[in-house]
Amino acid sequence: KRRRGALAKRSLQGQRLRRGILRGATLAFITTGYEGKRFIYEKAYELGVRIVVIDSPDSWSRKLVEEKKAVKFIPVDMMQSSSEVVKSCLAALEACEQDPVVGKIDGVCTFAELSVPLTARLAELLGLPGPLTTATDQARDKSLTRLALRQNGLPTPPVHEIRSDADVAPA
Repeated sequence: KRRRGALAKRSLQGQRLRRGILRGATLAFITTGYEGKRFIYEKAYELGVRIVVIDSPDSWSRKLVEEKKAVKFIPVDMMQSSSEVVKSCLAALEACEQDPVVGKIDGVCTFAELSVPLTARLAELLGLPGPLTTATDQARDKSLTRLALRQNGLPTPPVHEIRSDADVAPA
Protein backbone atom coordinates (compact mmCIF):
# COMPACT_ATOMS: atom_id res chain seq x y z
CA LYS A 1 0.00 0.00 0.00
CA ARG A 2 2.85 2.35 0.83
CA ARG A 3 4.51 1.71 -2.54
CA ARG A 4 1.23 2.36 -4.39
CA GLY A 5 1.03 5.80 -2.82
CA ALA A 6 4.61 6.54 -3.78
CA LEU A 7 3.90 5.38 -7.35
CA ALA A 8 1.06 7.86 -7.70
CA LYS A 9 2.97 10.73 -6.13
CA ARG A 10 3.75 13.66 -8.42
CA SER A 11 7.33 14.01 -7.35
CA LEU A 12 10.83 13.17 -8.48
CA GLN A 13 10.75 10.17 -6.15
CA GLY A 14 7.49 8.94 -7.71
CA GLN A 15 8.82 9.45 -11.21
CA ARG A 16 12.02 7.52 -10.42
CA LEU A 17 9.99 4.68 -8.94
CA ARG A 18 7.71 4.49 -11.99
CA ARG A 19 10.66 4.57 -14.38
CA GLY A 20 12.46 1.91 -12.34
CA ILE A 21 9.47 -0.39 -12.63
CA LEU A 22 9.22 0.20 -16.37
CA ARG A 23 12.90 -0.50 -17.07
CA GLY A 24 13.13 -4.10 -18.23
CA ALA A 25 9.36 -4.71 -18.06
CA THR A 26 7.79 -6.48 -21.02
CA LEU A 27 4.64 -4.67 -22.12
CA ALA A 28 2.30 -5.78 -24.86
CA PHE A 29 0.85 -2.86 -26.78
CA ILE A 30 -2.52 -3.85 -28.22
CA THR A 31 -2.84 -2.12 -31.61
CA THR A 32 -0.66 0.90 -32.15
CA GLY A 33 -2.94 3.33 -33.92
CA TYR A 34 -1.71 5.56 -36.71
CA GLU A 35 2.00 6.11 -37.32
CA GLY A 36 1.83 9.57 -35.75
CA LYS A 37 1.78 7.73 -32.40
CA ARG A 38 5.26 6.33 -33.07
CA PHE A 39 6.73 8.70 -30.45
CA ILE A 40 4.92 6.74 -27.71
CA TYR A 41 6.70 3.52 -28.60
CA GLU A 42 10.04 5.28 -29.08
CA LYS A 43 9.70 6.81 -25.60
CA ALA A 44 8.77 3.45 -24.09
CA TYR A 45 11.87 1.98 -25.72
CA GLU A 46 14.02 4.83 -24.34
CA LEU A 47 12.64 4.09 -20.87
CA GLY A 48 13.80 0.50 -21.16
CA VAL A 49 10.47 -1.15 -21.88
CA ARG A 50 10.65 -4.42 -23.78
CA ILE A 51 7.89 -3.90 -26.36
CA VAL A 52 5.62 -6.56 -27.81
CA VAL A 53 3.14 -5.32 -30.41
CA ILE A 54 -0.13 -6.98 -31.36
CA ASP A 55 -1.64 -5.42 -34.45
CA SER A 56 -3.03 -6.09 -37.91
CA PRO A 57 -0.58 -7.89 -40.20
CA ASP A 58 -0.14 -4.80 -42.38
CA SER A 59 0.47 -2.34 -39.51
CA TRP A 60 3.26 0.22 -39.72
CA SER A 61 4.36 -0.97 -36.26
CA ARG A 62 5.93 -4.12 -37.73
CA LYS A 63 8.91 -1.83 -38.49
CA LEU A 64 9.54 -1.39 -34.74
CA VAL A 65 11.00 -4.92 -34.62
CA GLU A 66 13.20 -4.28 -37.66
CA GLU A 67 14.42 -1.11 -35.91
CA LYS A 68 15.13 -3.12 -32.73
CA LYS A 69 12.67 -0.97 -30.72
CA ALA A 70 10.27 -3.88 -30.18
CA VAL A 71 11.17 -7.46 -29.34
CA LYS A 72 8.21 -9.00 -31.14
CA PHE A 73 5.41 -8.16 -33.55
CA ILE A 74 2.36 -10.43 -33.40
CA PRO A 75 0.06 -10.14 -36.41
CA VAL A 76 -3.62 -10.69 -35.60
CA ASP A 77 -6.51 -10.45 -38.02
CA MET A 78 -8.54 -7.70 -36.36
CA MET A 79 -11.40 -8.29 -38.82
CA GLN A 80 -12.39 -11.50 -37.02
CA SER A 81 -15.28 -11.48 -34.56
CA SER A 82 -14.49 -9.80 -31.22
CA SER A 83 -14.40 -13.13 -29.42
CA GLU A 84 -11.97 -14.57 -32.01
CA VAL A 85 -9.70 -11.52 -31.73
CA VAL A 86 -9.61 -11.98 -27.94
CA LYS A 87 -8.81 -15.70 -28.34
CA SER A 88 -6.08 -15.02 -30.91
CA CYS A 89 -4.46 -12.29 -28.82
CA LEU A 90 -4.68 -14.32 -25.62
CA ALA A 91 -3.10 -17.39 -27.23
CA ALA A 92 -0.30 -15.26 -28.69
CA LEU A 93 0.42 -13.53 -25.37
CA GLU A 94 0.40 -16.81 -23.45
CA ALA A 95 2.80 -18.30 -26.02
CA CYS A 96 5.23 -15.42 -25.39
CA GLU A 97 6.17 -16.95 -22.05
CA GLN A 98 7.74 -19.89 -23.92
CA ASP A 99 9.52 -17.59 -26.37
CA PRO A 100 13.09 -16.99 -25.12
CA VAL A 101 13.18 -13.59 -26.84
CA VAL A 102 10.06 -12.36 -25.05
CA GLY A 103 9.31 -14.25 -21.84
CA LYS A 104 6.51 -13.38 -19.45
CA ILE A 105 4.31 -10.40 -20.30
CA ASP A 106 4.27 -7.95 -17.37
CA GLY A 107 1.43 -5.78 -18.62
CA VAL A 108 -0.86 -4.91 -21.51
CA CYS A 109 -1.80 -1.44 -22.65
CA THR A 110 -3.08 0.52 -25.61
CA PHE A 111 -3.07 4.05 -26.90
CA ALA A 112 -5.80 3.29 -29.44
CA GLU A 113 -9.21 4.18 -28.00
CA LEU A 114 -11.06 1.47 -29.93
CA SER A 115 -8.77 -1.17 -28.40
CA VAL A 116 -9.44 -0.27 -24.76
CA PRO A 117 -12.15 -2.95 -24.29
CA LEU A 118 -9.93 -5.60 -25.92
CA THR A 119 -6.99 -4.59 -23.73
CA ALA A 120 -9.16 -4.71 -20.60
CA ARG A 121 -10.33 -8.23 -21.48
CA LEU A 122 -6.79 -9.41 -22.09
CA ALA A 123 -5.57 -7.93 -18.80
CA GLU A 124 -8.41 -9.67 -16.97
CA LEU A 125 -7.78 -13.02 -18.68
CA LEU A 126 -4.03 -12.82 -18.02
CA GLY A 127 -4.52 -11.76 -14.39
CA LEU A 128 -2.82 -8.42 -14.99
CA PRO A 129 -3.92 -5.03 -13.66
CA GLY A 130 -6.18 -3.03 -15.91
CA PRO A 131 -9.57 -1.37 -16.16
CA LEU A 132 -12.64 -3.48 -15.45
CA THR A 133 -14.22 -4.85 -18.61
CA THR A 134 -17.64 -3.73 -17.37
CA ALA A 135 -16.31 -0.18 -16.98
CA THR A 136 -14.81 -0.07 -20.47
CA ASP A 137 -17.99 -1.47 -22.01
CA GLN A 138 -20.06 1.04 -20.08
CA ALA A 139 -17.84 3.93 -21.13
CA ARG A 140 -18.14 2.97 -24.82
CA ASP A 141 -21.96 2.79 -24.74
CA LYS A 142 -23.60 6.22 -24.44
CA SER A 143 -26.86 4.93 -23.02
CA LEU A 144 -25.05 2.85 -20.36
CA THR A 145 -22.81 5.81 -19.52
CA ARG A 146 -25.81 8.10 -19.09
CA LEU A 147 -27.58 5.52 -16.95
CA ALA A 148 -24.55 5.15 -14.69
CA LEU A 149 -24.26 8.93 -14.34
CA ARG A 150 -27.95 9.22 -13.46
CA GLN A 151 -27.77 6.33 -10.98
CA ASN A 152 -24.88 8.05 -9.23
CA GLY A 153 -26.70 11.36 -8.90
CA LEU A 154 -24.77 13.23 -11.57
CA PRO A 155 -26.63 15.66 -13.81
CA THR A 156 -27.49 14.30 -17.23
CA PRO A 157 -29.46 15.89 -20.06
CA PRO A 158 -32.82 14.38 -20.88
CA VAL A 159 -32.35 11.69 -23.51
CA HIS A 160 -34.74 9.21 -25.07
CA GLU A 161 -33.30 6.07 -26.57
CA ILE A 162 -35.06 5.09 -29.78
CA ARG A 163 -34.77 1.46 -30.75
CA SER A 164 -37.97 1.09 -32.78
CA ASP A 165 -40.81 3.13 -34.30
CA ALA A 166 -42.81 2.70 -31.07
CA ASP A 167 -40.15 4.69 -29.17
CA VAL A 168 -40.51 7.82 -31.33
CA ALA A 169 -43.81 9.21 -29.98
CA PRO A 170 -42.87 9.06 -26.26
CA ALA A 171 -39.55 10.74 -27.04
